[in-house]
Amino acid sequence: YQRRVHGDLIERYNVLYNSWELINLRMPEPLRRFLAVKISKDVILLLGGIRKDASENQDVIKFSVEEDSFVQLESLERGGIVEAEAIVEDGPTLHLFMENANGTRPPHHVVYSYDPTAKNLKQSTMMSEI
Repeated sequence: YQRRVHGDLIERYNVLYNSWELINLRMPEPLRRFLAVKISKDVILLLGGIRKDASENQDVIKFSVEEDSFVQLESLERGGIVEAEAIVEDGPTLHLFMENANGTRPPHHVVYSYDPTAKNLKQSTMMSEI
């Protein structure tokens, strides 16, 4: 028996007190094996992951640190598990390395650019299998 946990609670680390605190905010949907990427002082993107029903999540959710709020952006072309840290370049440009939920599809590399004025991620190159 293997217990799978899908969390929707959010904790914040307090560097000053070296402790975690539960904040009064929940993710829009419980997910596991997703990636959170800080792309600016105030913006964190939540990408990919697996839903409670084991389906692949294609959603991109923007979290505003300043406003403590979530906004749904345009979905990824292909969802799945994000196994490695995203590479963030100026722009910001994100390099994501994802694989499907059951591991039957090889990992793929896809490059997105984030446009804060358009409030979305735009796929800038085609996906390539790794």
